[in-house]
Amino acid sequence: LSYLYLRGKCRYCGASIPHRVPLVEGMTGLTFMFLWNHYGSSIELPLAMLFASLFIVIVVIDIEHHLIPSRVVYPAIGLAFLVPILTHNYGVVSAVIGGATGFGMLMPLAFFFPSAMGMGDVKLAALIGLLVGFPQVFIALLIGFVIGGAVGGGLLAARLKRRKDPIPLAPFLTAGLITTVFYGEEMLKLYLGGW
Repeated sequence: LSYLYLRGKCRYCGASIPHRVPLVEGMTGLTFMFLWNHYGSSIELPLAMLFASLFIVIVVIDIEHHLIPSRVVYPAIGLAFLVPILTHNYGVVSAVIGGATGFGMLMPLAFFFPSAMGMGDVKLAALIGLLVGFPQVFIALLIGFVIGGAVGGGLLAARLKRRKDPIPLAPFLTAGLITTVFYGEEMLKLYLGGW
């Protein structure tokens, strides 16, 4: 509301406020409303809000700067160990294996193709593995890569991106995380039970 009232300009110096500011604020508010509707007043709600905020920061920075900041990811990794302890949705061992799996799956890609994937993506995959556990980490990363490949292919086909242009991976890995958090169990049962 302040952005609209001030017509997108700073109250004090008159400089233009970037359009991303109200977009991020609005997206955060809508995300919190969705999480409240899903989790209610359970212990999962503040944890979900915390990690949603952290992932919004990571995604926006990666889109703008093609960078996933360690100063955000490392504290998030530390906090991720609280999730299995407080929610009891899965065990700490599952979280650790999931984190190691996420790290191990992307590390070779970053090592052999450093121009296509950075260590920030590897650390983010480890964080996602900690948050969903094992074996759901496979689902999260698979969905992330499928969405990323589809979007990247679409951008190339539309000639909005060239082959050597970087495409941020954090938004797609985050989409995989979100899908897995809400539908991972059903997807895993469907896969293990056959089509």
